[in-house]
Amino acid sequence: MSEYHTEGFVKTVSKDEEGVSFKLEPVAPYLFEATEKKEDGLAKRKILLVTDDESSARICAESVEFKMQSVDFASLLVIKANHMKVKLFVELEDGKSIPNLCEIKTIEIK
Repeated sequence: MSEYHTEGFVKTVSKDEEGVSFKLEPVAPYLFEATEKKEDGLAKRKILLVTDDESSARICAESVEFKMQSVDFASLLVIKANHMKVKLFVELEDGKSIPNLCEIKTIEIK
């Protein structure tokens, strides 16, 4: 397993019995536009996840949700409302696809 990070703004927040999940609006340089096009002709946006030494990177769909059991729901709502940038750290298994609900190891407010 390797640790990756990305940065962006909290776009949506939801809470259920398994914890808090949210979607991220990535910022440059973590925003990646694919050559594929959506139905409306615009480029598909992706999120770039990179290792600390920037020797490796993974690309995931912008629609991926990040979740964390120990994060406070109200805190994420404040972060979203105040448009604060966050840095997320995730551990991903090498050679496996990125899950649609990606577990966060650590979150930092920038």
